[in-house]
Amino acid sequence: MKRVLIMLLTGTLGLTLSACTSGHINTVSPPQTSKQKLVQLTPRPKYQFADGRVTTRQLKIVITKSKLLRVGQPGNEHGTRPVIAFWFRVTNRTKRVVNADSAWNDVFKATQRQGQAAGISLKMAAVPDDQLASKQTDTIRQNQTVTSAVAYELNNVHQSVVLNAFLSPAGASIGRQVYHLNSNLHPSK
Repeated sequence: MKRVLIMLLTGTLGLTLSACTSGHINTVSPPQTSKQKLVQLTPRPKYQFADGRVTTRQLKIVITKSKLLRVGQPGNEHGTRPVIAFWFRVTNRTKRVVNADSAWNDVFKATQRQGQAAGISLKMAAVPDDQLASKQTDTIRQNQTVTSAVAYELNNVHQSVVLNAFLSPAGASIGRQVYHLNSNLHPSK
């Protein structure tokens, strides 16, 4: 009687373990045609700067245009140095008081090499778009999106500009894009 009971329990335990060990379900998948491709999805980081887009807990910023403006060109009529200008849309995702100027400065830092020196922080220049200049400090309410622009004075027009994005002014880096001044400012990764 004991042997039968032990064998019965062992068999039940064996079946239970074999059903739970791998967690995989064997299925038959349809054959692939030559047009179908296997795509392996890699999870994207929660917060990142890629393709001109940044999303953080508080903000979403999308760069819509970038341009090199030489001294005297529209948008840099009164400047003494060439500038790199960025037009962008910013969305406030929180109840926090935000404006376009603080949103941009909370997330981005621009640098440019000068000779052999490492990246030197670029100074902000005048807003390159007169229509947007007066709106830089207007409050952006929760879930509201506004359009704005910023510009940085360049050290030279030969070295690329690196736009670094951070979770907060003193936070972790979430990405960067390099803007080559001699290639219509299309960023590279």
